[in-house]
Amino acid sequence: PTGDGEFNTWVKGYVSRSLYPAPAFVSFDAGFNFRTKGLTNQYQVGLNGGYKFFEAVWLLGNIRRFATAGTADPSLIFNAIGVGEGVEYTTFGFGLSYEFMPHFSVSGDAASAFSGVKNIYSGVNLGFGIAVDF
Repeated sequence: PTGDGEFNTWVKGYVSRSLYPAPAFVSFDAGFNFRTKGLTNQYQVGLNGGYKFFEAVWLLGNIRRFATAGTADPSLIFNAIGVGEGVEYTTFGFGLSYEFMPHFSVSGDAASAFSGVKNIYSGVNLGFGIAVDF
């Protein structure tokens, strides 16, 4: 959809673990993006965790790295920020999720890049959501 003409193949893996009997969890994910058209392959890794308070509130946190697997070709870096060759960042984030009635939750989170930022705009990203558990 970005119009750069390449074909991507992402391979991803996920591992998650409950910390029962504590109301907590930790998750790890990693992925590798095989790219064509001479563009540099990419990788990502992430660590997420959460702890439940008061039977209704989750405190969540994460850290994530997205980078090129090698040296980006400067001649292939596009004028559009955030797409194409050479995108890299490390982010951290935190959030809260509150189950205000059975099967219904609201959430809010914030994340920001803090290191290794290349070819993207960086600033605080805010997210809000509503979840329904069927």
